[in-house]
Amino acid sequence: MVAALLVPSLAISQDCIDYATDYVHWAGEVDTPDQAYGVAVSGNYAYVADWSSGLQVIDISVPESPAIVGSVDTPDNAYGVAVAGNYAYVADTESGLQVIDISVPESPAIVGAVDTPHHAQGVAVAGNYAYVAD
Repeated sequence: MVAALLVPSLAISQDCIDYATDYVHWAGEVDTPDQAYGVAVSGNYAYVADWSSGLQVIDISVPESPAIVGSVDTPDNAYGVAVAGNYAYVADTESGLQVIDISVPESPAIVGAVDTPHHAQGVAVAGNYAYVAD
């Protein structure tokens, strides 16, 4: 499927903003191997939870031509993703939470996991805790 980037472009010295043409426009896209269910952005990279294809790392430094630069398959289906520091946290349905080292975007690696009682579908990180919608 497709992960898309929308980039704001503020209108200058207008009385009103035409949101359809002045504020948001299509910048670029990249076709991921499966279906993109979640995305988190940190720096020049977008991290996509891409269902049966795990985590896809996309270089977005040039918004008009994003490119997949790395990936790691997860045990089940990647549904949600959050990024904090050098780690991506992936809600991986029946395999719970997968912790992925993204310090080298071209070669992300699973470094930990926690099984959850049901189907992990979303994740948020705050401080030292990951919160999973299960």
